Amino acid sequence: MYKIFLTVFVSLTLFADVHLNSSLSNFNLGNDQLSISINSNGKLRKVLSHGESLNQYNKLGPLFSVTLLENVYGLKDGKRRTVELKHASYNQGEITVAPAKGELPSFTFKTIDKGDYFILKLISMKNLENENATVLTMRKLAHTSWMPLDSVTKKSSRFKDDPKFFGVLQRSDDLPLGSISMWASKEGLEEDEVLYKVWANEDMPHPNVDGEWTVERAKQWIADYIELVCKKHTSEMIIGPRKPEDLKEISQVANKFGISKLYMHLNSWGGRYWANDRDNLEVNHDIFPDGRKDMEAFGQLLKNKDMQLTLRSISYALGGKHPEYLGETPHAQLATWWKGKLATDISSQATEIIVTETNEQRTEFDTNYRWDNIFNRKCIQIGNELITFKSFVDNGDKTWTLKGCKRGFGNSVATNHKVDSPARGLYRIYGIAFAPDPDSKLMKEMAKNFGEFHNDINAGIVNFDALEVHEMMYNYGDTKFMGEVYKHIKTPMHGSTSGPGLTWGFIEGMFNSVKMAEDPWRATRPKGIPYAVDMKLGLHQSHWSASSPYAYVWAIPANAAAGRQLAVSAQAGFHDVTTEIINQHGLIDFYAKVFKQWSKYGSQLPAHIRERIFNSWYKNPWEARYSLIDELFRFEGEGEALSVVPFRMMKGKNDRGWTYHQEHGTVYPYQYLRPGQSMKVENPYDQQNPEFIIRVMSDFKRNIDVVNALSKTESAEDKKFNDMLDKFQGASGVVIEEKKVDNDKNTKINYRIMPNPNEKNPQKKIRVKGSVTFTQESNGVRITCANNSDVQLNQVNSKNDTLSWYPVNSNIDQAGGLGLVVHGDGSGSTLVVRTKGDGSRDYIVHLDFKGKRYIEIPSPQVSWVDARWPFLNAYKRWRSNKITGIGIGFNNVKSKTSVLIEDLRFLPEKESVLKDPVIQIGEGEMTIVGEVKSGHYLWYMGGDSVGVYDLNWNKLKELPIRNNSCQASDGDNEIKIINNNEGNNPWLEVQFFVKDKAMLINDKLSQVK
Repeated sequence: MYKIFLTVFVSLTLFADVHLNSSLSNFNLGNDQLSISINSNGKLRKVLSHGESLNQYNKLGPLFSVTLLENVYGLKDGKRRTVELKHASYNQGEITVAPAKGELPSFTFKTIDKGDYFILKLISMKNLENENATVLTMRKLAHTSWMPLDSVTKKSSRFKDDPKFFGVLQRSDDLPLGSISMWASKEGLEEDEVLYKVWANEDMPHPNVDGEWTVERAKQWIADYIELVCKKHTSEMIIGPRKPEDLKEISQVANKFGISKLYMHLNSWGGRYWANDRDNLEVNHDIFPDGRKDMEAFGQLLKNKDMQLTLRSISYALGGKHPEYLGETPHAQLATWWKGKLATDISSQATEIIVTETNEQRTEFDTNYRWDNIFNRKCIQIGNELITFKSFVDNGDKTWTLKGCKRGFGNSVATNHKVDSPARGLYRIYGIAFAPDPDSKLMKEMAKNFGEFHNDINAGIVNFDALEVHEMMYNYGDTKFMGEVYKHIKTPMHGSTSGPGLTWGFIEGMFNSVKMAEDPWRATRPKGIPYAVDMKLGLHQSHWSASSPYAYVWAIPANAAAGRQLAVSAQAGFHDVTTEIINQHGLIDFYAKVFKQWSKYGSQLPAHIRERIFNSWYKNPWEARYSLIDELFRFEGEGEALSVVPFRMMKGKNDRGWTYHQEHGTVYPYQYLRPGQSMKVENPYDQQNPEFIIRVMSDFKRNIDVVNALSKTESAEDKKFNDMLDKFQGASGVVIEEKKVDNDKNTKINYRIMPNPNEKNPQKKIRVKGSVTFTQESNGVRITCANNSDVQLNQVNSKNDTLSWYPVNSNIDQAGGLGLVVHGDGSGSTLVVRTKGDGSRDYIVHLDFKGKRYIEIPSPQVSWVDARWPFLNAYKRWRSNKITGIGIGFNNVKSKTSVLIEDLRFLPEKESVLKDPVIQIGEGEMTIVGEVKSGHYLWYMGGDSVGVYDLNWNKLKELPIRNNSCQASDGDNEIKIINNNEGNNPWLEVQFFVKDKAMLINDKLSQVK
């Protein structure tokens, strides 16, 4: 039998609960390993381990608090309040906490001594008459560890690791109120020993293994996990096969990189992102003709080659046309946010429907929790019909009118319904997919299917993307679903989600032995290491250059030196490497060698080299997650001469460093200039002949008033892919324009995009936002912005914009430059011109000048390289070059800014040629003999010739260099490029590189073959 351990120290006064100046009773809960002492006022007094104090908690306040929700049953959520439980009392081995003596709600606990830990179990509670508890929160105590012991008690970094008892919802008698295990935190493997005992001895999810689940079996499972997940399969490539034959070709290339895991996105293995008319686990027959059987065979083939199949998967959401769970009769156990009945008879054509409250289900959703649009509540079921609606109105008599109803959603059919027909509101994540009630048999059935699917395909990962699917109805639903899935897993697999770490099932990552194996330099690695670990590859697109020779420099060296697992992915779409990339990009073999070098040598590098790499990044003022880097690293030499060489791009004052962005990839720094223009950059190393990469862009047609062209249509195949990508990116915060403009191939477009303050047509008028005015003047449009606050005004920020905007019908296909004639006011503000429609880009002009200027911006990507401007989520999405709106406004407005714009237009491109260009650096120069047309790169790495490459880095030829006297002195340098071709003046995208002295690595390291 377990000993119930609860000691009470009674003070001398009998009136401790009444007289504030009297001594208070103290109650200790726990055991010899960990004892927690609280006063009768509910405050923590001290925490002891083996009789020694761990810390003083005099200022912590009450240990428990509860969130209460008024009992309501309508379509609006009730009022919430959080109450501290400031009274504690003891009775026959149990502690009860409440807001005050004799008040409700109250919660009663007991403790159970388990030796190395104790259990704190909530055994009873009492609610107020008109309110119910939604969550009981216990403060996380420093120097203590804890684990939930049931599926309705939640541990999450999102809640600061405070124990959250969601069982107080009291959904049914079958659900526990909540319990946790607690112990004094220990160091390293000692902590693991306690966690093993909790995992083996308590009712926690464990994998589906043969025999009894014991401490020894748990240790063996962790040992297998470390060997398989942490040591054997440590590099990954995201792959994008489009047909069965691609699987072999991509696998062979992955082998060149030394890759051990092949990761497939949903659009590849499933042929969709969110499933609508099929099951989430249905396989893409374009890649696996025999469906799941072929996918299982591919998983087995990889396993036989010591490789793994890993994949991204939605956490089993249910599309509106799911053939089984949302067939003719929607499943009775779907997640619901409301239950009631129909107030009147309705016909199958009714678009306004009145429903009545009942007391069948309390309204417990929280409009303010996360985002209301994520946990969509705009779908209702009456009979077997699903109905979506746009809004609802409270009629004040416990009835509600649903407006803008769309009948017969999904597989259902619009039908007449009688008064008092049962009605229920169904959650739809992002307005797309349904989910099971987290406490239902349906959830367990789906979790079983999900787990067994991963077993059958020999998966190396169980990915819980969009895990919020199961959180819609109750906050513990996500962890509960993971725990149920875990019970069916038969071999070690990494559990993954984009949110907080997993704590109920898939808890391997909580063991210190696993942490050390996954990340051996974890304890000594400095903070701020580049967040992403993948080399991004990609082909040239109109809105995005192909990955350069230095695609790896931001993510790979630092993470390799830290011993972290590395990856290869694509820089666009779903980030999957396709056969098109493999066959069309000219640097694949180069990338493979570089990746293998860093994978093999990174963590073995001498301490002084690793230290220098770890000092290469610095804080990004715009995005805390993604550091900036100036100093880069590469391998040079062979055999005993193999060295790591620091190098960097020569930067000017306002040039951004190398960085990265979620679901976008590497953000490269460049400079843009035209022949004849000069730029000032710095060389922090010794004097040397610099290397360079120059992209010859197009010139522009400038002397035009209006240019018309034909817009391009989107192919059916592109539309299918882009629709999936919209759903994927929409779930990660990218704003998708709701209003689509017809993409008619016969529609004329206009490159001149001036705003018109006098426009009479309501459809074409400027939608003015904020304190901005547009005024027509004789020679242009004046735009003025006033800021009456003490805080600098920014109309563009990381999540959205408040720019005024107006519709246009334009297209920047081969017309990506922007020309404007503007009168600056010297205010220091930034003028922003944003494209809207099938993607967003920002053209920016810093108003640090006065008077009239012609400003030319050669590309929509120029703002990406400006250190004074953030790289925004909006840039991740680019579906086409069609522009349907222009946003215009300001950032960095201190008090007032006012500019006059005389002209604003996109600039059509024209082919140009760079002929016998002369590169001038300081007092020296070099001449490249030959011609380079628009759409080509020059890559100079030293010597007496320079390589010419196409836009996808396929080498075309070498051009000789004459009279090379270029020397970048240490410190500031001026660079200019001369074009000896009259009438041709293409824009140039340039990077000039300098390097430091080579650092020899340990000669014991073997050379990569």
